[in-house]
Amino acid sequence: RERTGYPGMKILQFAFDGVEDNSYLPQNIERNSVVYTGTHDNDTAAGWFSALSSAQKKRVRNRLPAGCGDIAKAMICALYRSKAQTAIVPMQDWLRQKSDARMNTPGTGEGNWSYRLTERPSAALCSEMRQTAEKYGRFSR
Repeated sequence: RERTGYPGMKILQFAFDGVEDNSYLPQNIERNSVVYTGTHDNDTAAGWFSALSSAQKKRVRNRLPAGCGDIAKAMICALYRSKAQTAIVPMQDWLRQKSDARMNTPGTGEGNWSYRLTERPSAALCSEMRQTAEKYGRFSR
């Protein structure tokens, strides 16, 4: 991958195992990366976080930017302020949806790939998305 110049893929949900040199931790993400809160095969940020133990939740919160609000927004802030050239946030995380909005559960044959955005995001959410992108230098015209 490095020889070809293709970017690496970093998934924030994999960052919080307590290992300081974990390559998924926001401060360890390289510029030539595409970073995600989670992918189509992961739970939503809210669903993932709710399934963690109290100790794990504390470790995650201690690694994310303070003052960003709920867990999904804190993860988005961490992605956006990372050095990664590209940050991708699933709509379910912007909407703060729980596990019932998960797109796919690997190894299961039922209930996958049925997520649909049923209504337009509110003006307030659109404004939040833009303000967050602007704050972290990820907005371009």
